[in-house]
Amino acid sequence: MRQKDSEKACRSRAVSEFTSPVDRLFSSFSVHIFVYFMCIVGALVLVGLVAAFVFFIRRGNQYAPVRLVSASDAKDYTTASLFSH
Repeated sequence: MRQKDSEKACRSRAVSEFTSPVDRLFSSFSVHIFVYFMCIVGALVLVGLVAAFVFFIRRGNQYAPVRLVSASDAKDYTTASLFSH
């Protein structure tokens, strides 16, 4: 019985020597939960950004934090006209 335990310990020690620290880190269940949670949060953030962009474009850009300049107004915002005052 004791010999089997020592063989098992030796085998697990040999396996742990060949596994990288990253593999050992991700073998933890809580790390898996955290990684999945962060993936879900990232996906929700991306969906929110796309929804906000679509909302601002559909509303004629009146609520947008940065206004898109039309081609007719672009001549007023050239670098030369900004520094000529």
